[in-house]
Amino acid sequence: MAQREYTVEVMDSNGCVGYGRADLQLLDNPVVDIDGPDRFCSGSFTSLHVSRAYPKYIWSTGSIDSLIQVNQPGVYSVTVTTIDGCTRSDSVQVDTDVPIPPDLQPGNYQFCQGDSVRLDAGAGFIAYTWSDGSSKPFLTVKEAGNYQLTVLDTNYCISSVVFRVDSIRVFTPSIFGAPEFCEGQQIPLIVSGNRYQNYLWSTGDTTDLVYIRRGGEYRVTVTDFNGCLLTARKEVIERPAPDIQITGDLSICRGILPGFPCREGTDFTIGQTGSTTIPPLWFTAQGGLAYWCWAQTGVRFQMRWRWFSPEFLSLLLTGKSFCAPKTRWFWR
Repeated sequence: MAQREYTVEVMDSNGCVGYGRADLQLLDNPVVDIDGPDRFCSGSFTSLHVSRAYPKYIWSTGSIDSLIQVNQPGVYSVTVTTIDGCTRSDSVQVDTDVPIPPDLQPGNYQFCQGDSVRLDAGAGFIAYTWSDGSSKPFLTVKEAGNYQLTVLDTNYCISSVVFRVDSIRVFTPSIFGAPEFCEGQQIPLIVSGNRYQNYLWSTGDTTDLVYIRRGGEYRVTVTDFNGCLLTARKEVIERPAPDIQITGDLSICRGILPGFPCREGTDFTIGQTGSTTIPPLWFTAQGGLAYWCWAQTGVRFQMRWRWFSPEFLSLLLTGKSFCAPKTRWFWR
C-alpha cells in the first residue's frame, strides 16, 4: 500500500483564495488465480478454487464459496473483493475428455471346451485391472463366466467393460477300424459320428473315411460346426504275410495230377454249422488253380485263395467263400 499527498487551491467569487491538503492511500488490488484441473473426464467433474482467502467471492455459476465443482465444459470466472473493497476477476476455460475404451469390445466370447480364449485390451493405457486382480493388458480365460476390465487412459480417465465368456461343448472324435491287418491288404479307417464339418488325415485325405495299406500311427484333425479343432489317433499293426512253400512231386505226366499229402493231424471242415471233419488226401495245382481231394466223398473241389488276415486264409470253393484258421477250413 502506497501513500501520496495531494493539495488543492481554490478561489471563491469574492477573489478570496484558499488551500486544501489530503493524503491519498493507494490500496493494493487483490491477486486472484483460479486453480484446479482445467480438463475432466466425461461423466465426471473437476474442482476449481481460489488459492488466496478473501472476504467475498462471486463465481459465474452464482456460487459465493472459494471452491466450486463443475461437470460441464465452458468458461468459468470468479470476482473477489478485499476487506478494503477492492475487486479483481479471473477466468478459466474448462474442457472435457472422453474416456478411451479398450480395443476389446464388450460382449459374449466363446472358446472350445478344453481350450481357452484370450481377452486382449490392447496397448496405450496407463493401468489395467481385471476382475481376477491381474494387471496385464490381456487375460487368458479357461473357464466360463463374467469378466470385468477397468483401464486408466492417458487422460487419466477410467472406463470399465464386462465380458461374458462361454465354453462350447465338443465331441471328441474316435477312429474305428481293425487294429491290425496282413501285409498286402487294404483296410478302412473311419471317424465316428457326423458332428464334424471338415477332416484332415495325416495321409492328406479330407473325408471321414480312408483306406490304408501300411501299418503305423494315423491321425485325423476334425473341425466341428462351431469351428472347434479336435484330433484323434489310432495305431494300426501290419502283420507280415506267411511264407508258403508247396512240396511234393512237381514233375507229372500229361493228364495225371500229382498228389500232395496233407500234414499229419491237419483237419478240414466242409459245410456249414454241424458239418463233419473230412481230412483231404492230397491237393494239386493246374492252370493257376489249386485242387483238393477228399477220399470219403470222392469229389474234387476247385479253389482259389487269398490271405484274409494273419489267422485266416480266404478261399473260393465252388462259389462259396472259405476261411482257414491255421488247421481248419470253414464256410464264410
